[in-house]
Amino acid sequence: MDKKFVSDNKRVILLTGDRSKWYDQAIFIVKKGLPEELNAADLITEAERIIQNYKIDEHKGRPPSEKFYTRKKPPVAKKKQPTVVDKIVNLLIFMMGAVFLFLLLAVLVTG
Repeated sequence: MDKKFVSDNKRVILLTGDRSKWYDQAIFIVKKGLPEELNAADLITEAERIIQNYKIDEHKGRPPSEKFYTRKKPPVAKKKQPTVVDKIVNLLIFMMGAVFLFLLLAVLVTG
């Protein structure tokens, strides 16, 4: 038999799915500032709805919808701006390539 528990302060909901093949226990921690008119039955109904929607999304091979499950995106790495040293090194490499090509052409033409 499934067991359902709501804490006295309506902050924790514990659902035990004895008959469910999908989960053993589901624990919900409710946000602060809940309206006083909500009772334990409303909270249990909402928790069961969330589980059912999650199971449906999982069954379809999709990640759970954003409405019920929010995953933070990893921060995007900012491009490193080249420093003055980087610019000088790149310029020197370019100049060395140009000098090498000049010397190579000079050897081939006079060779």
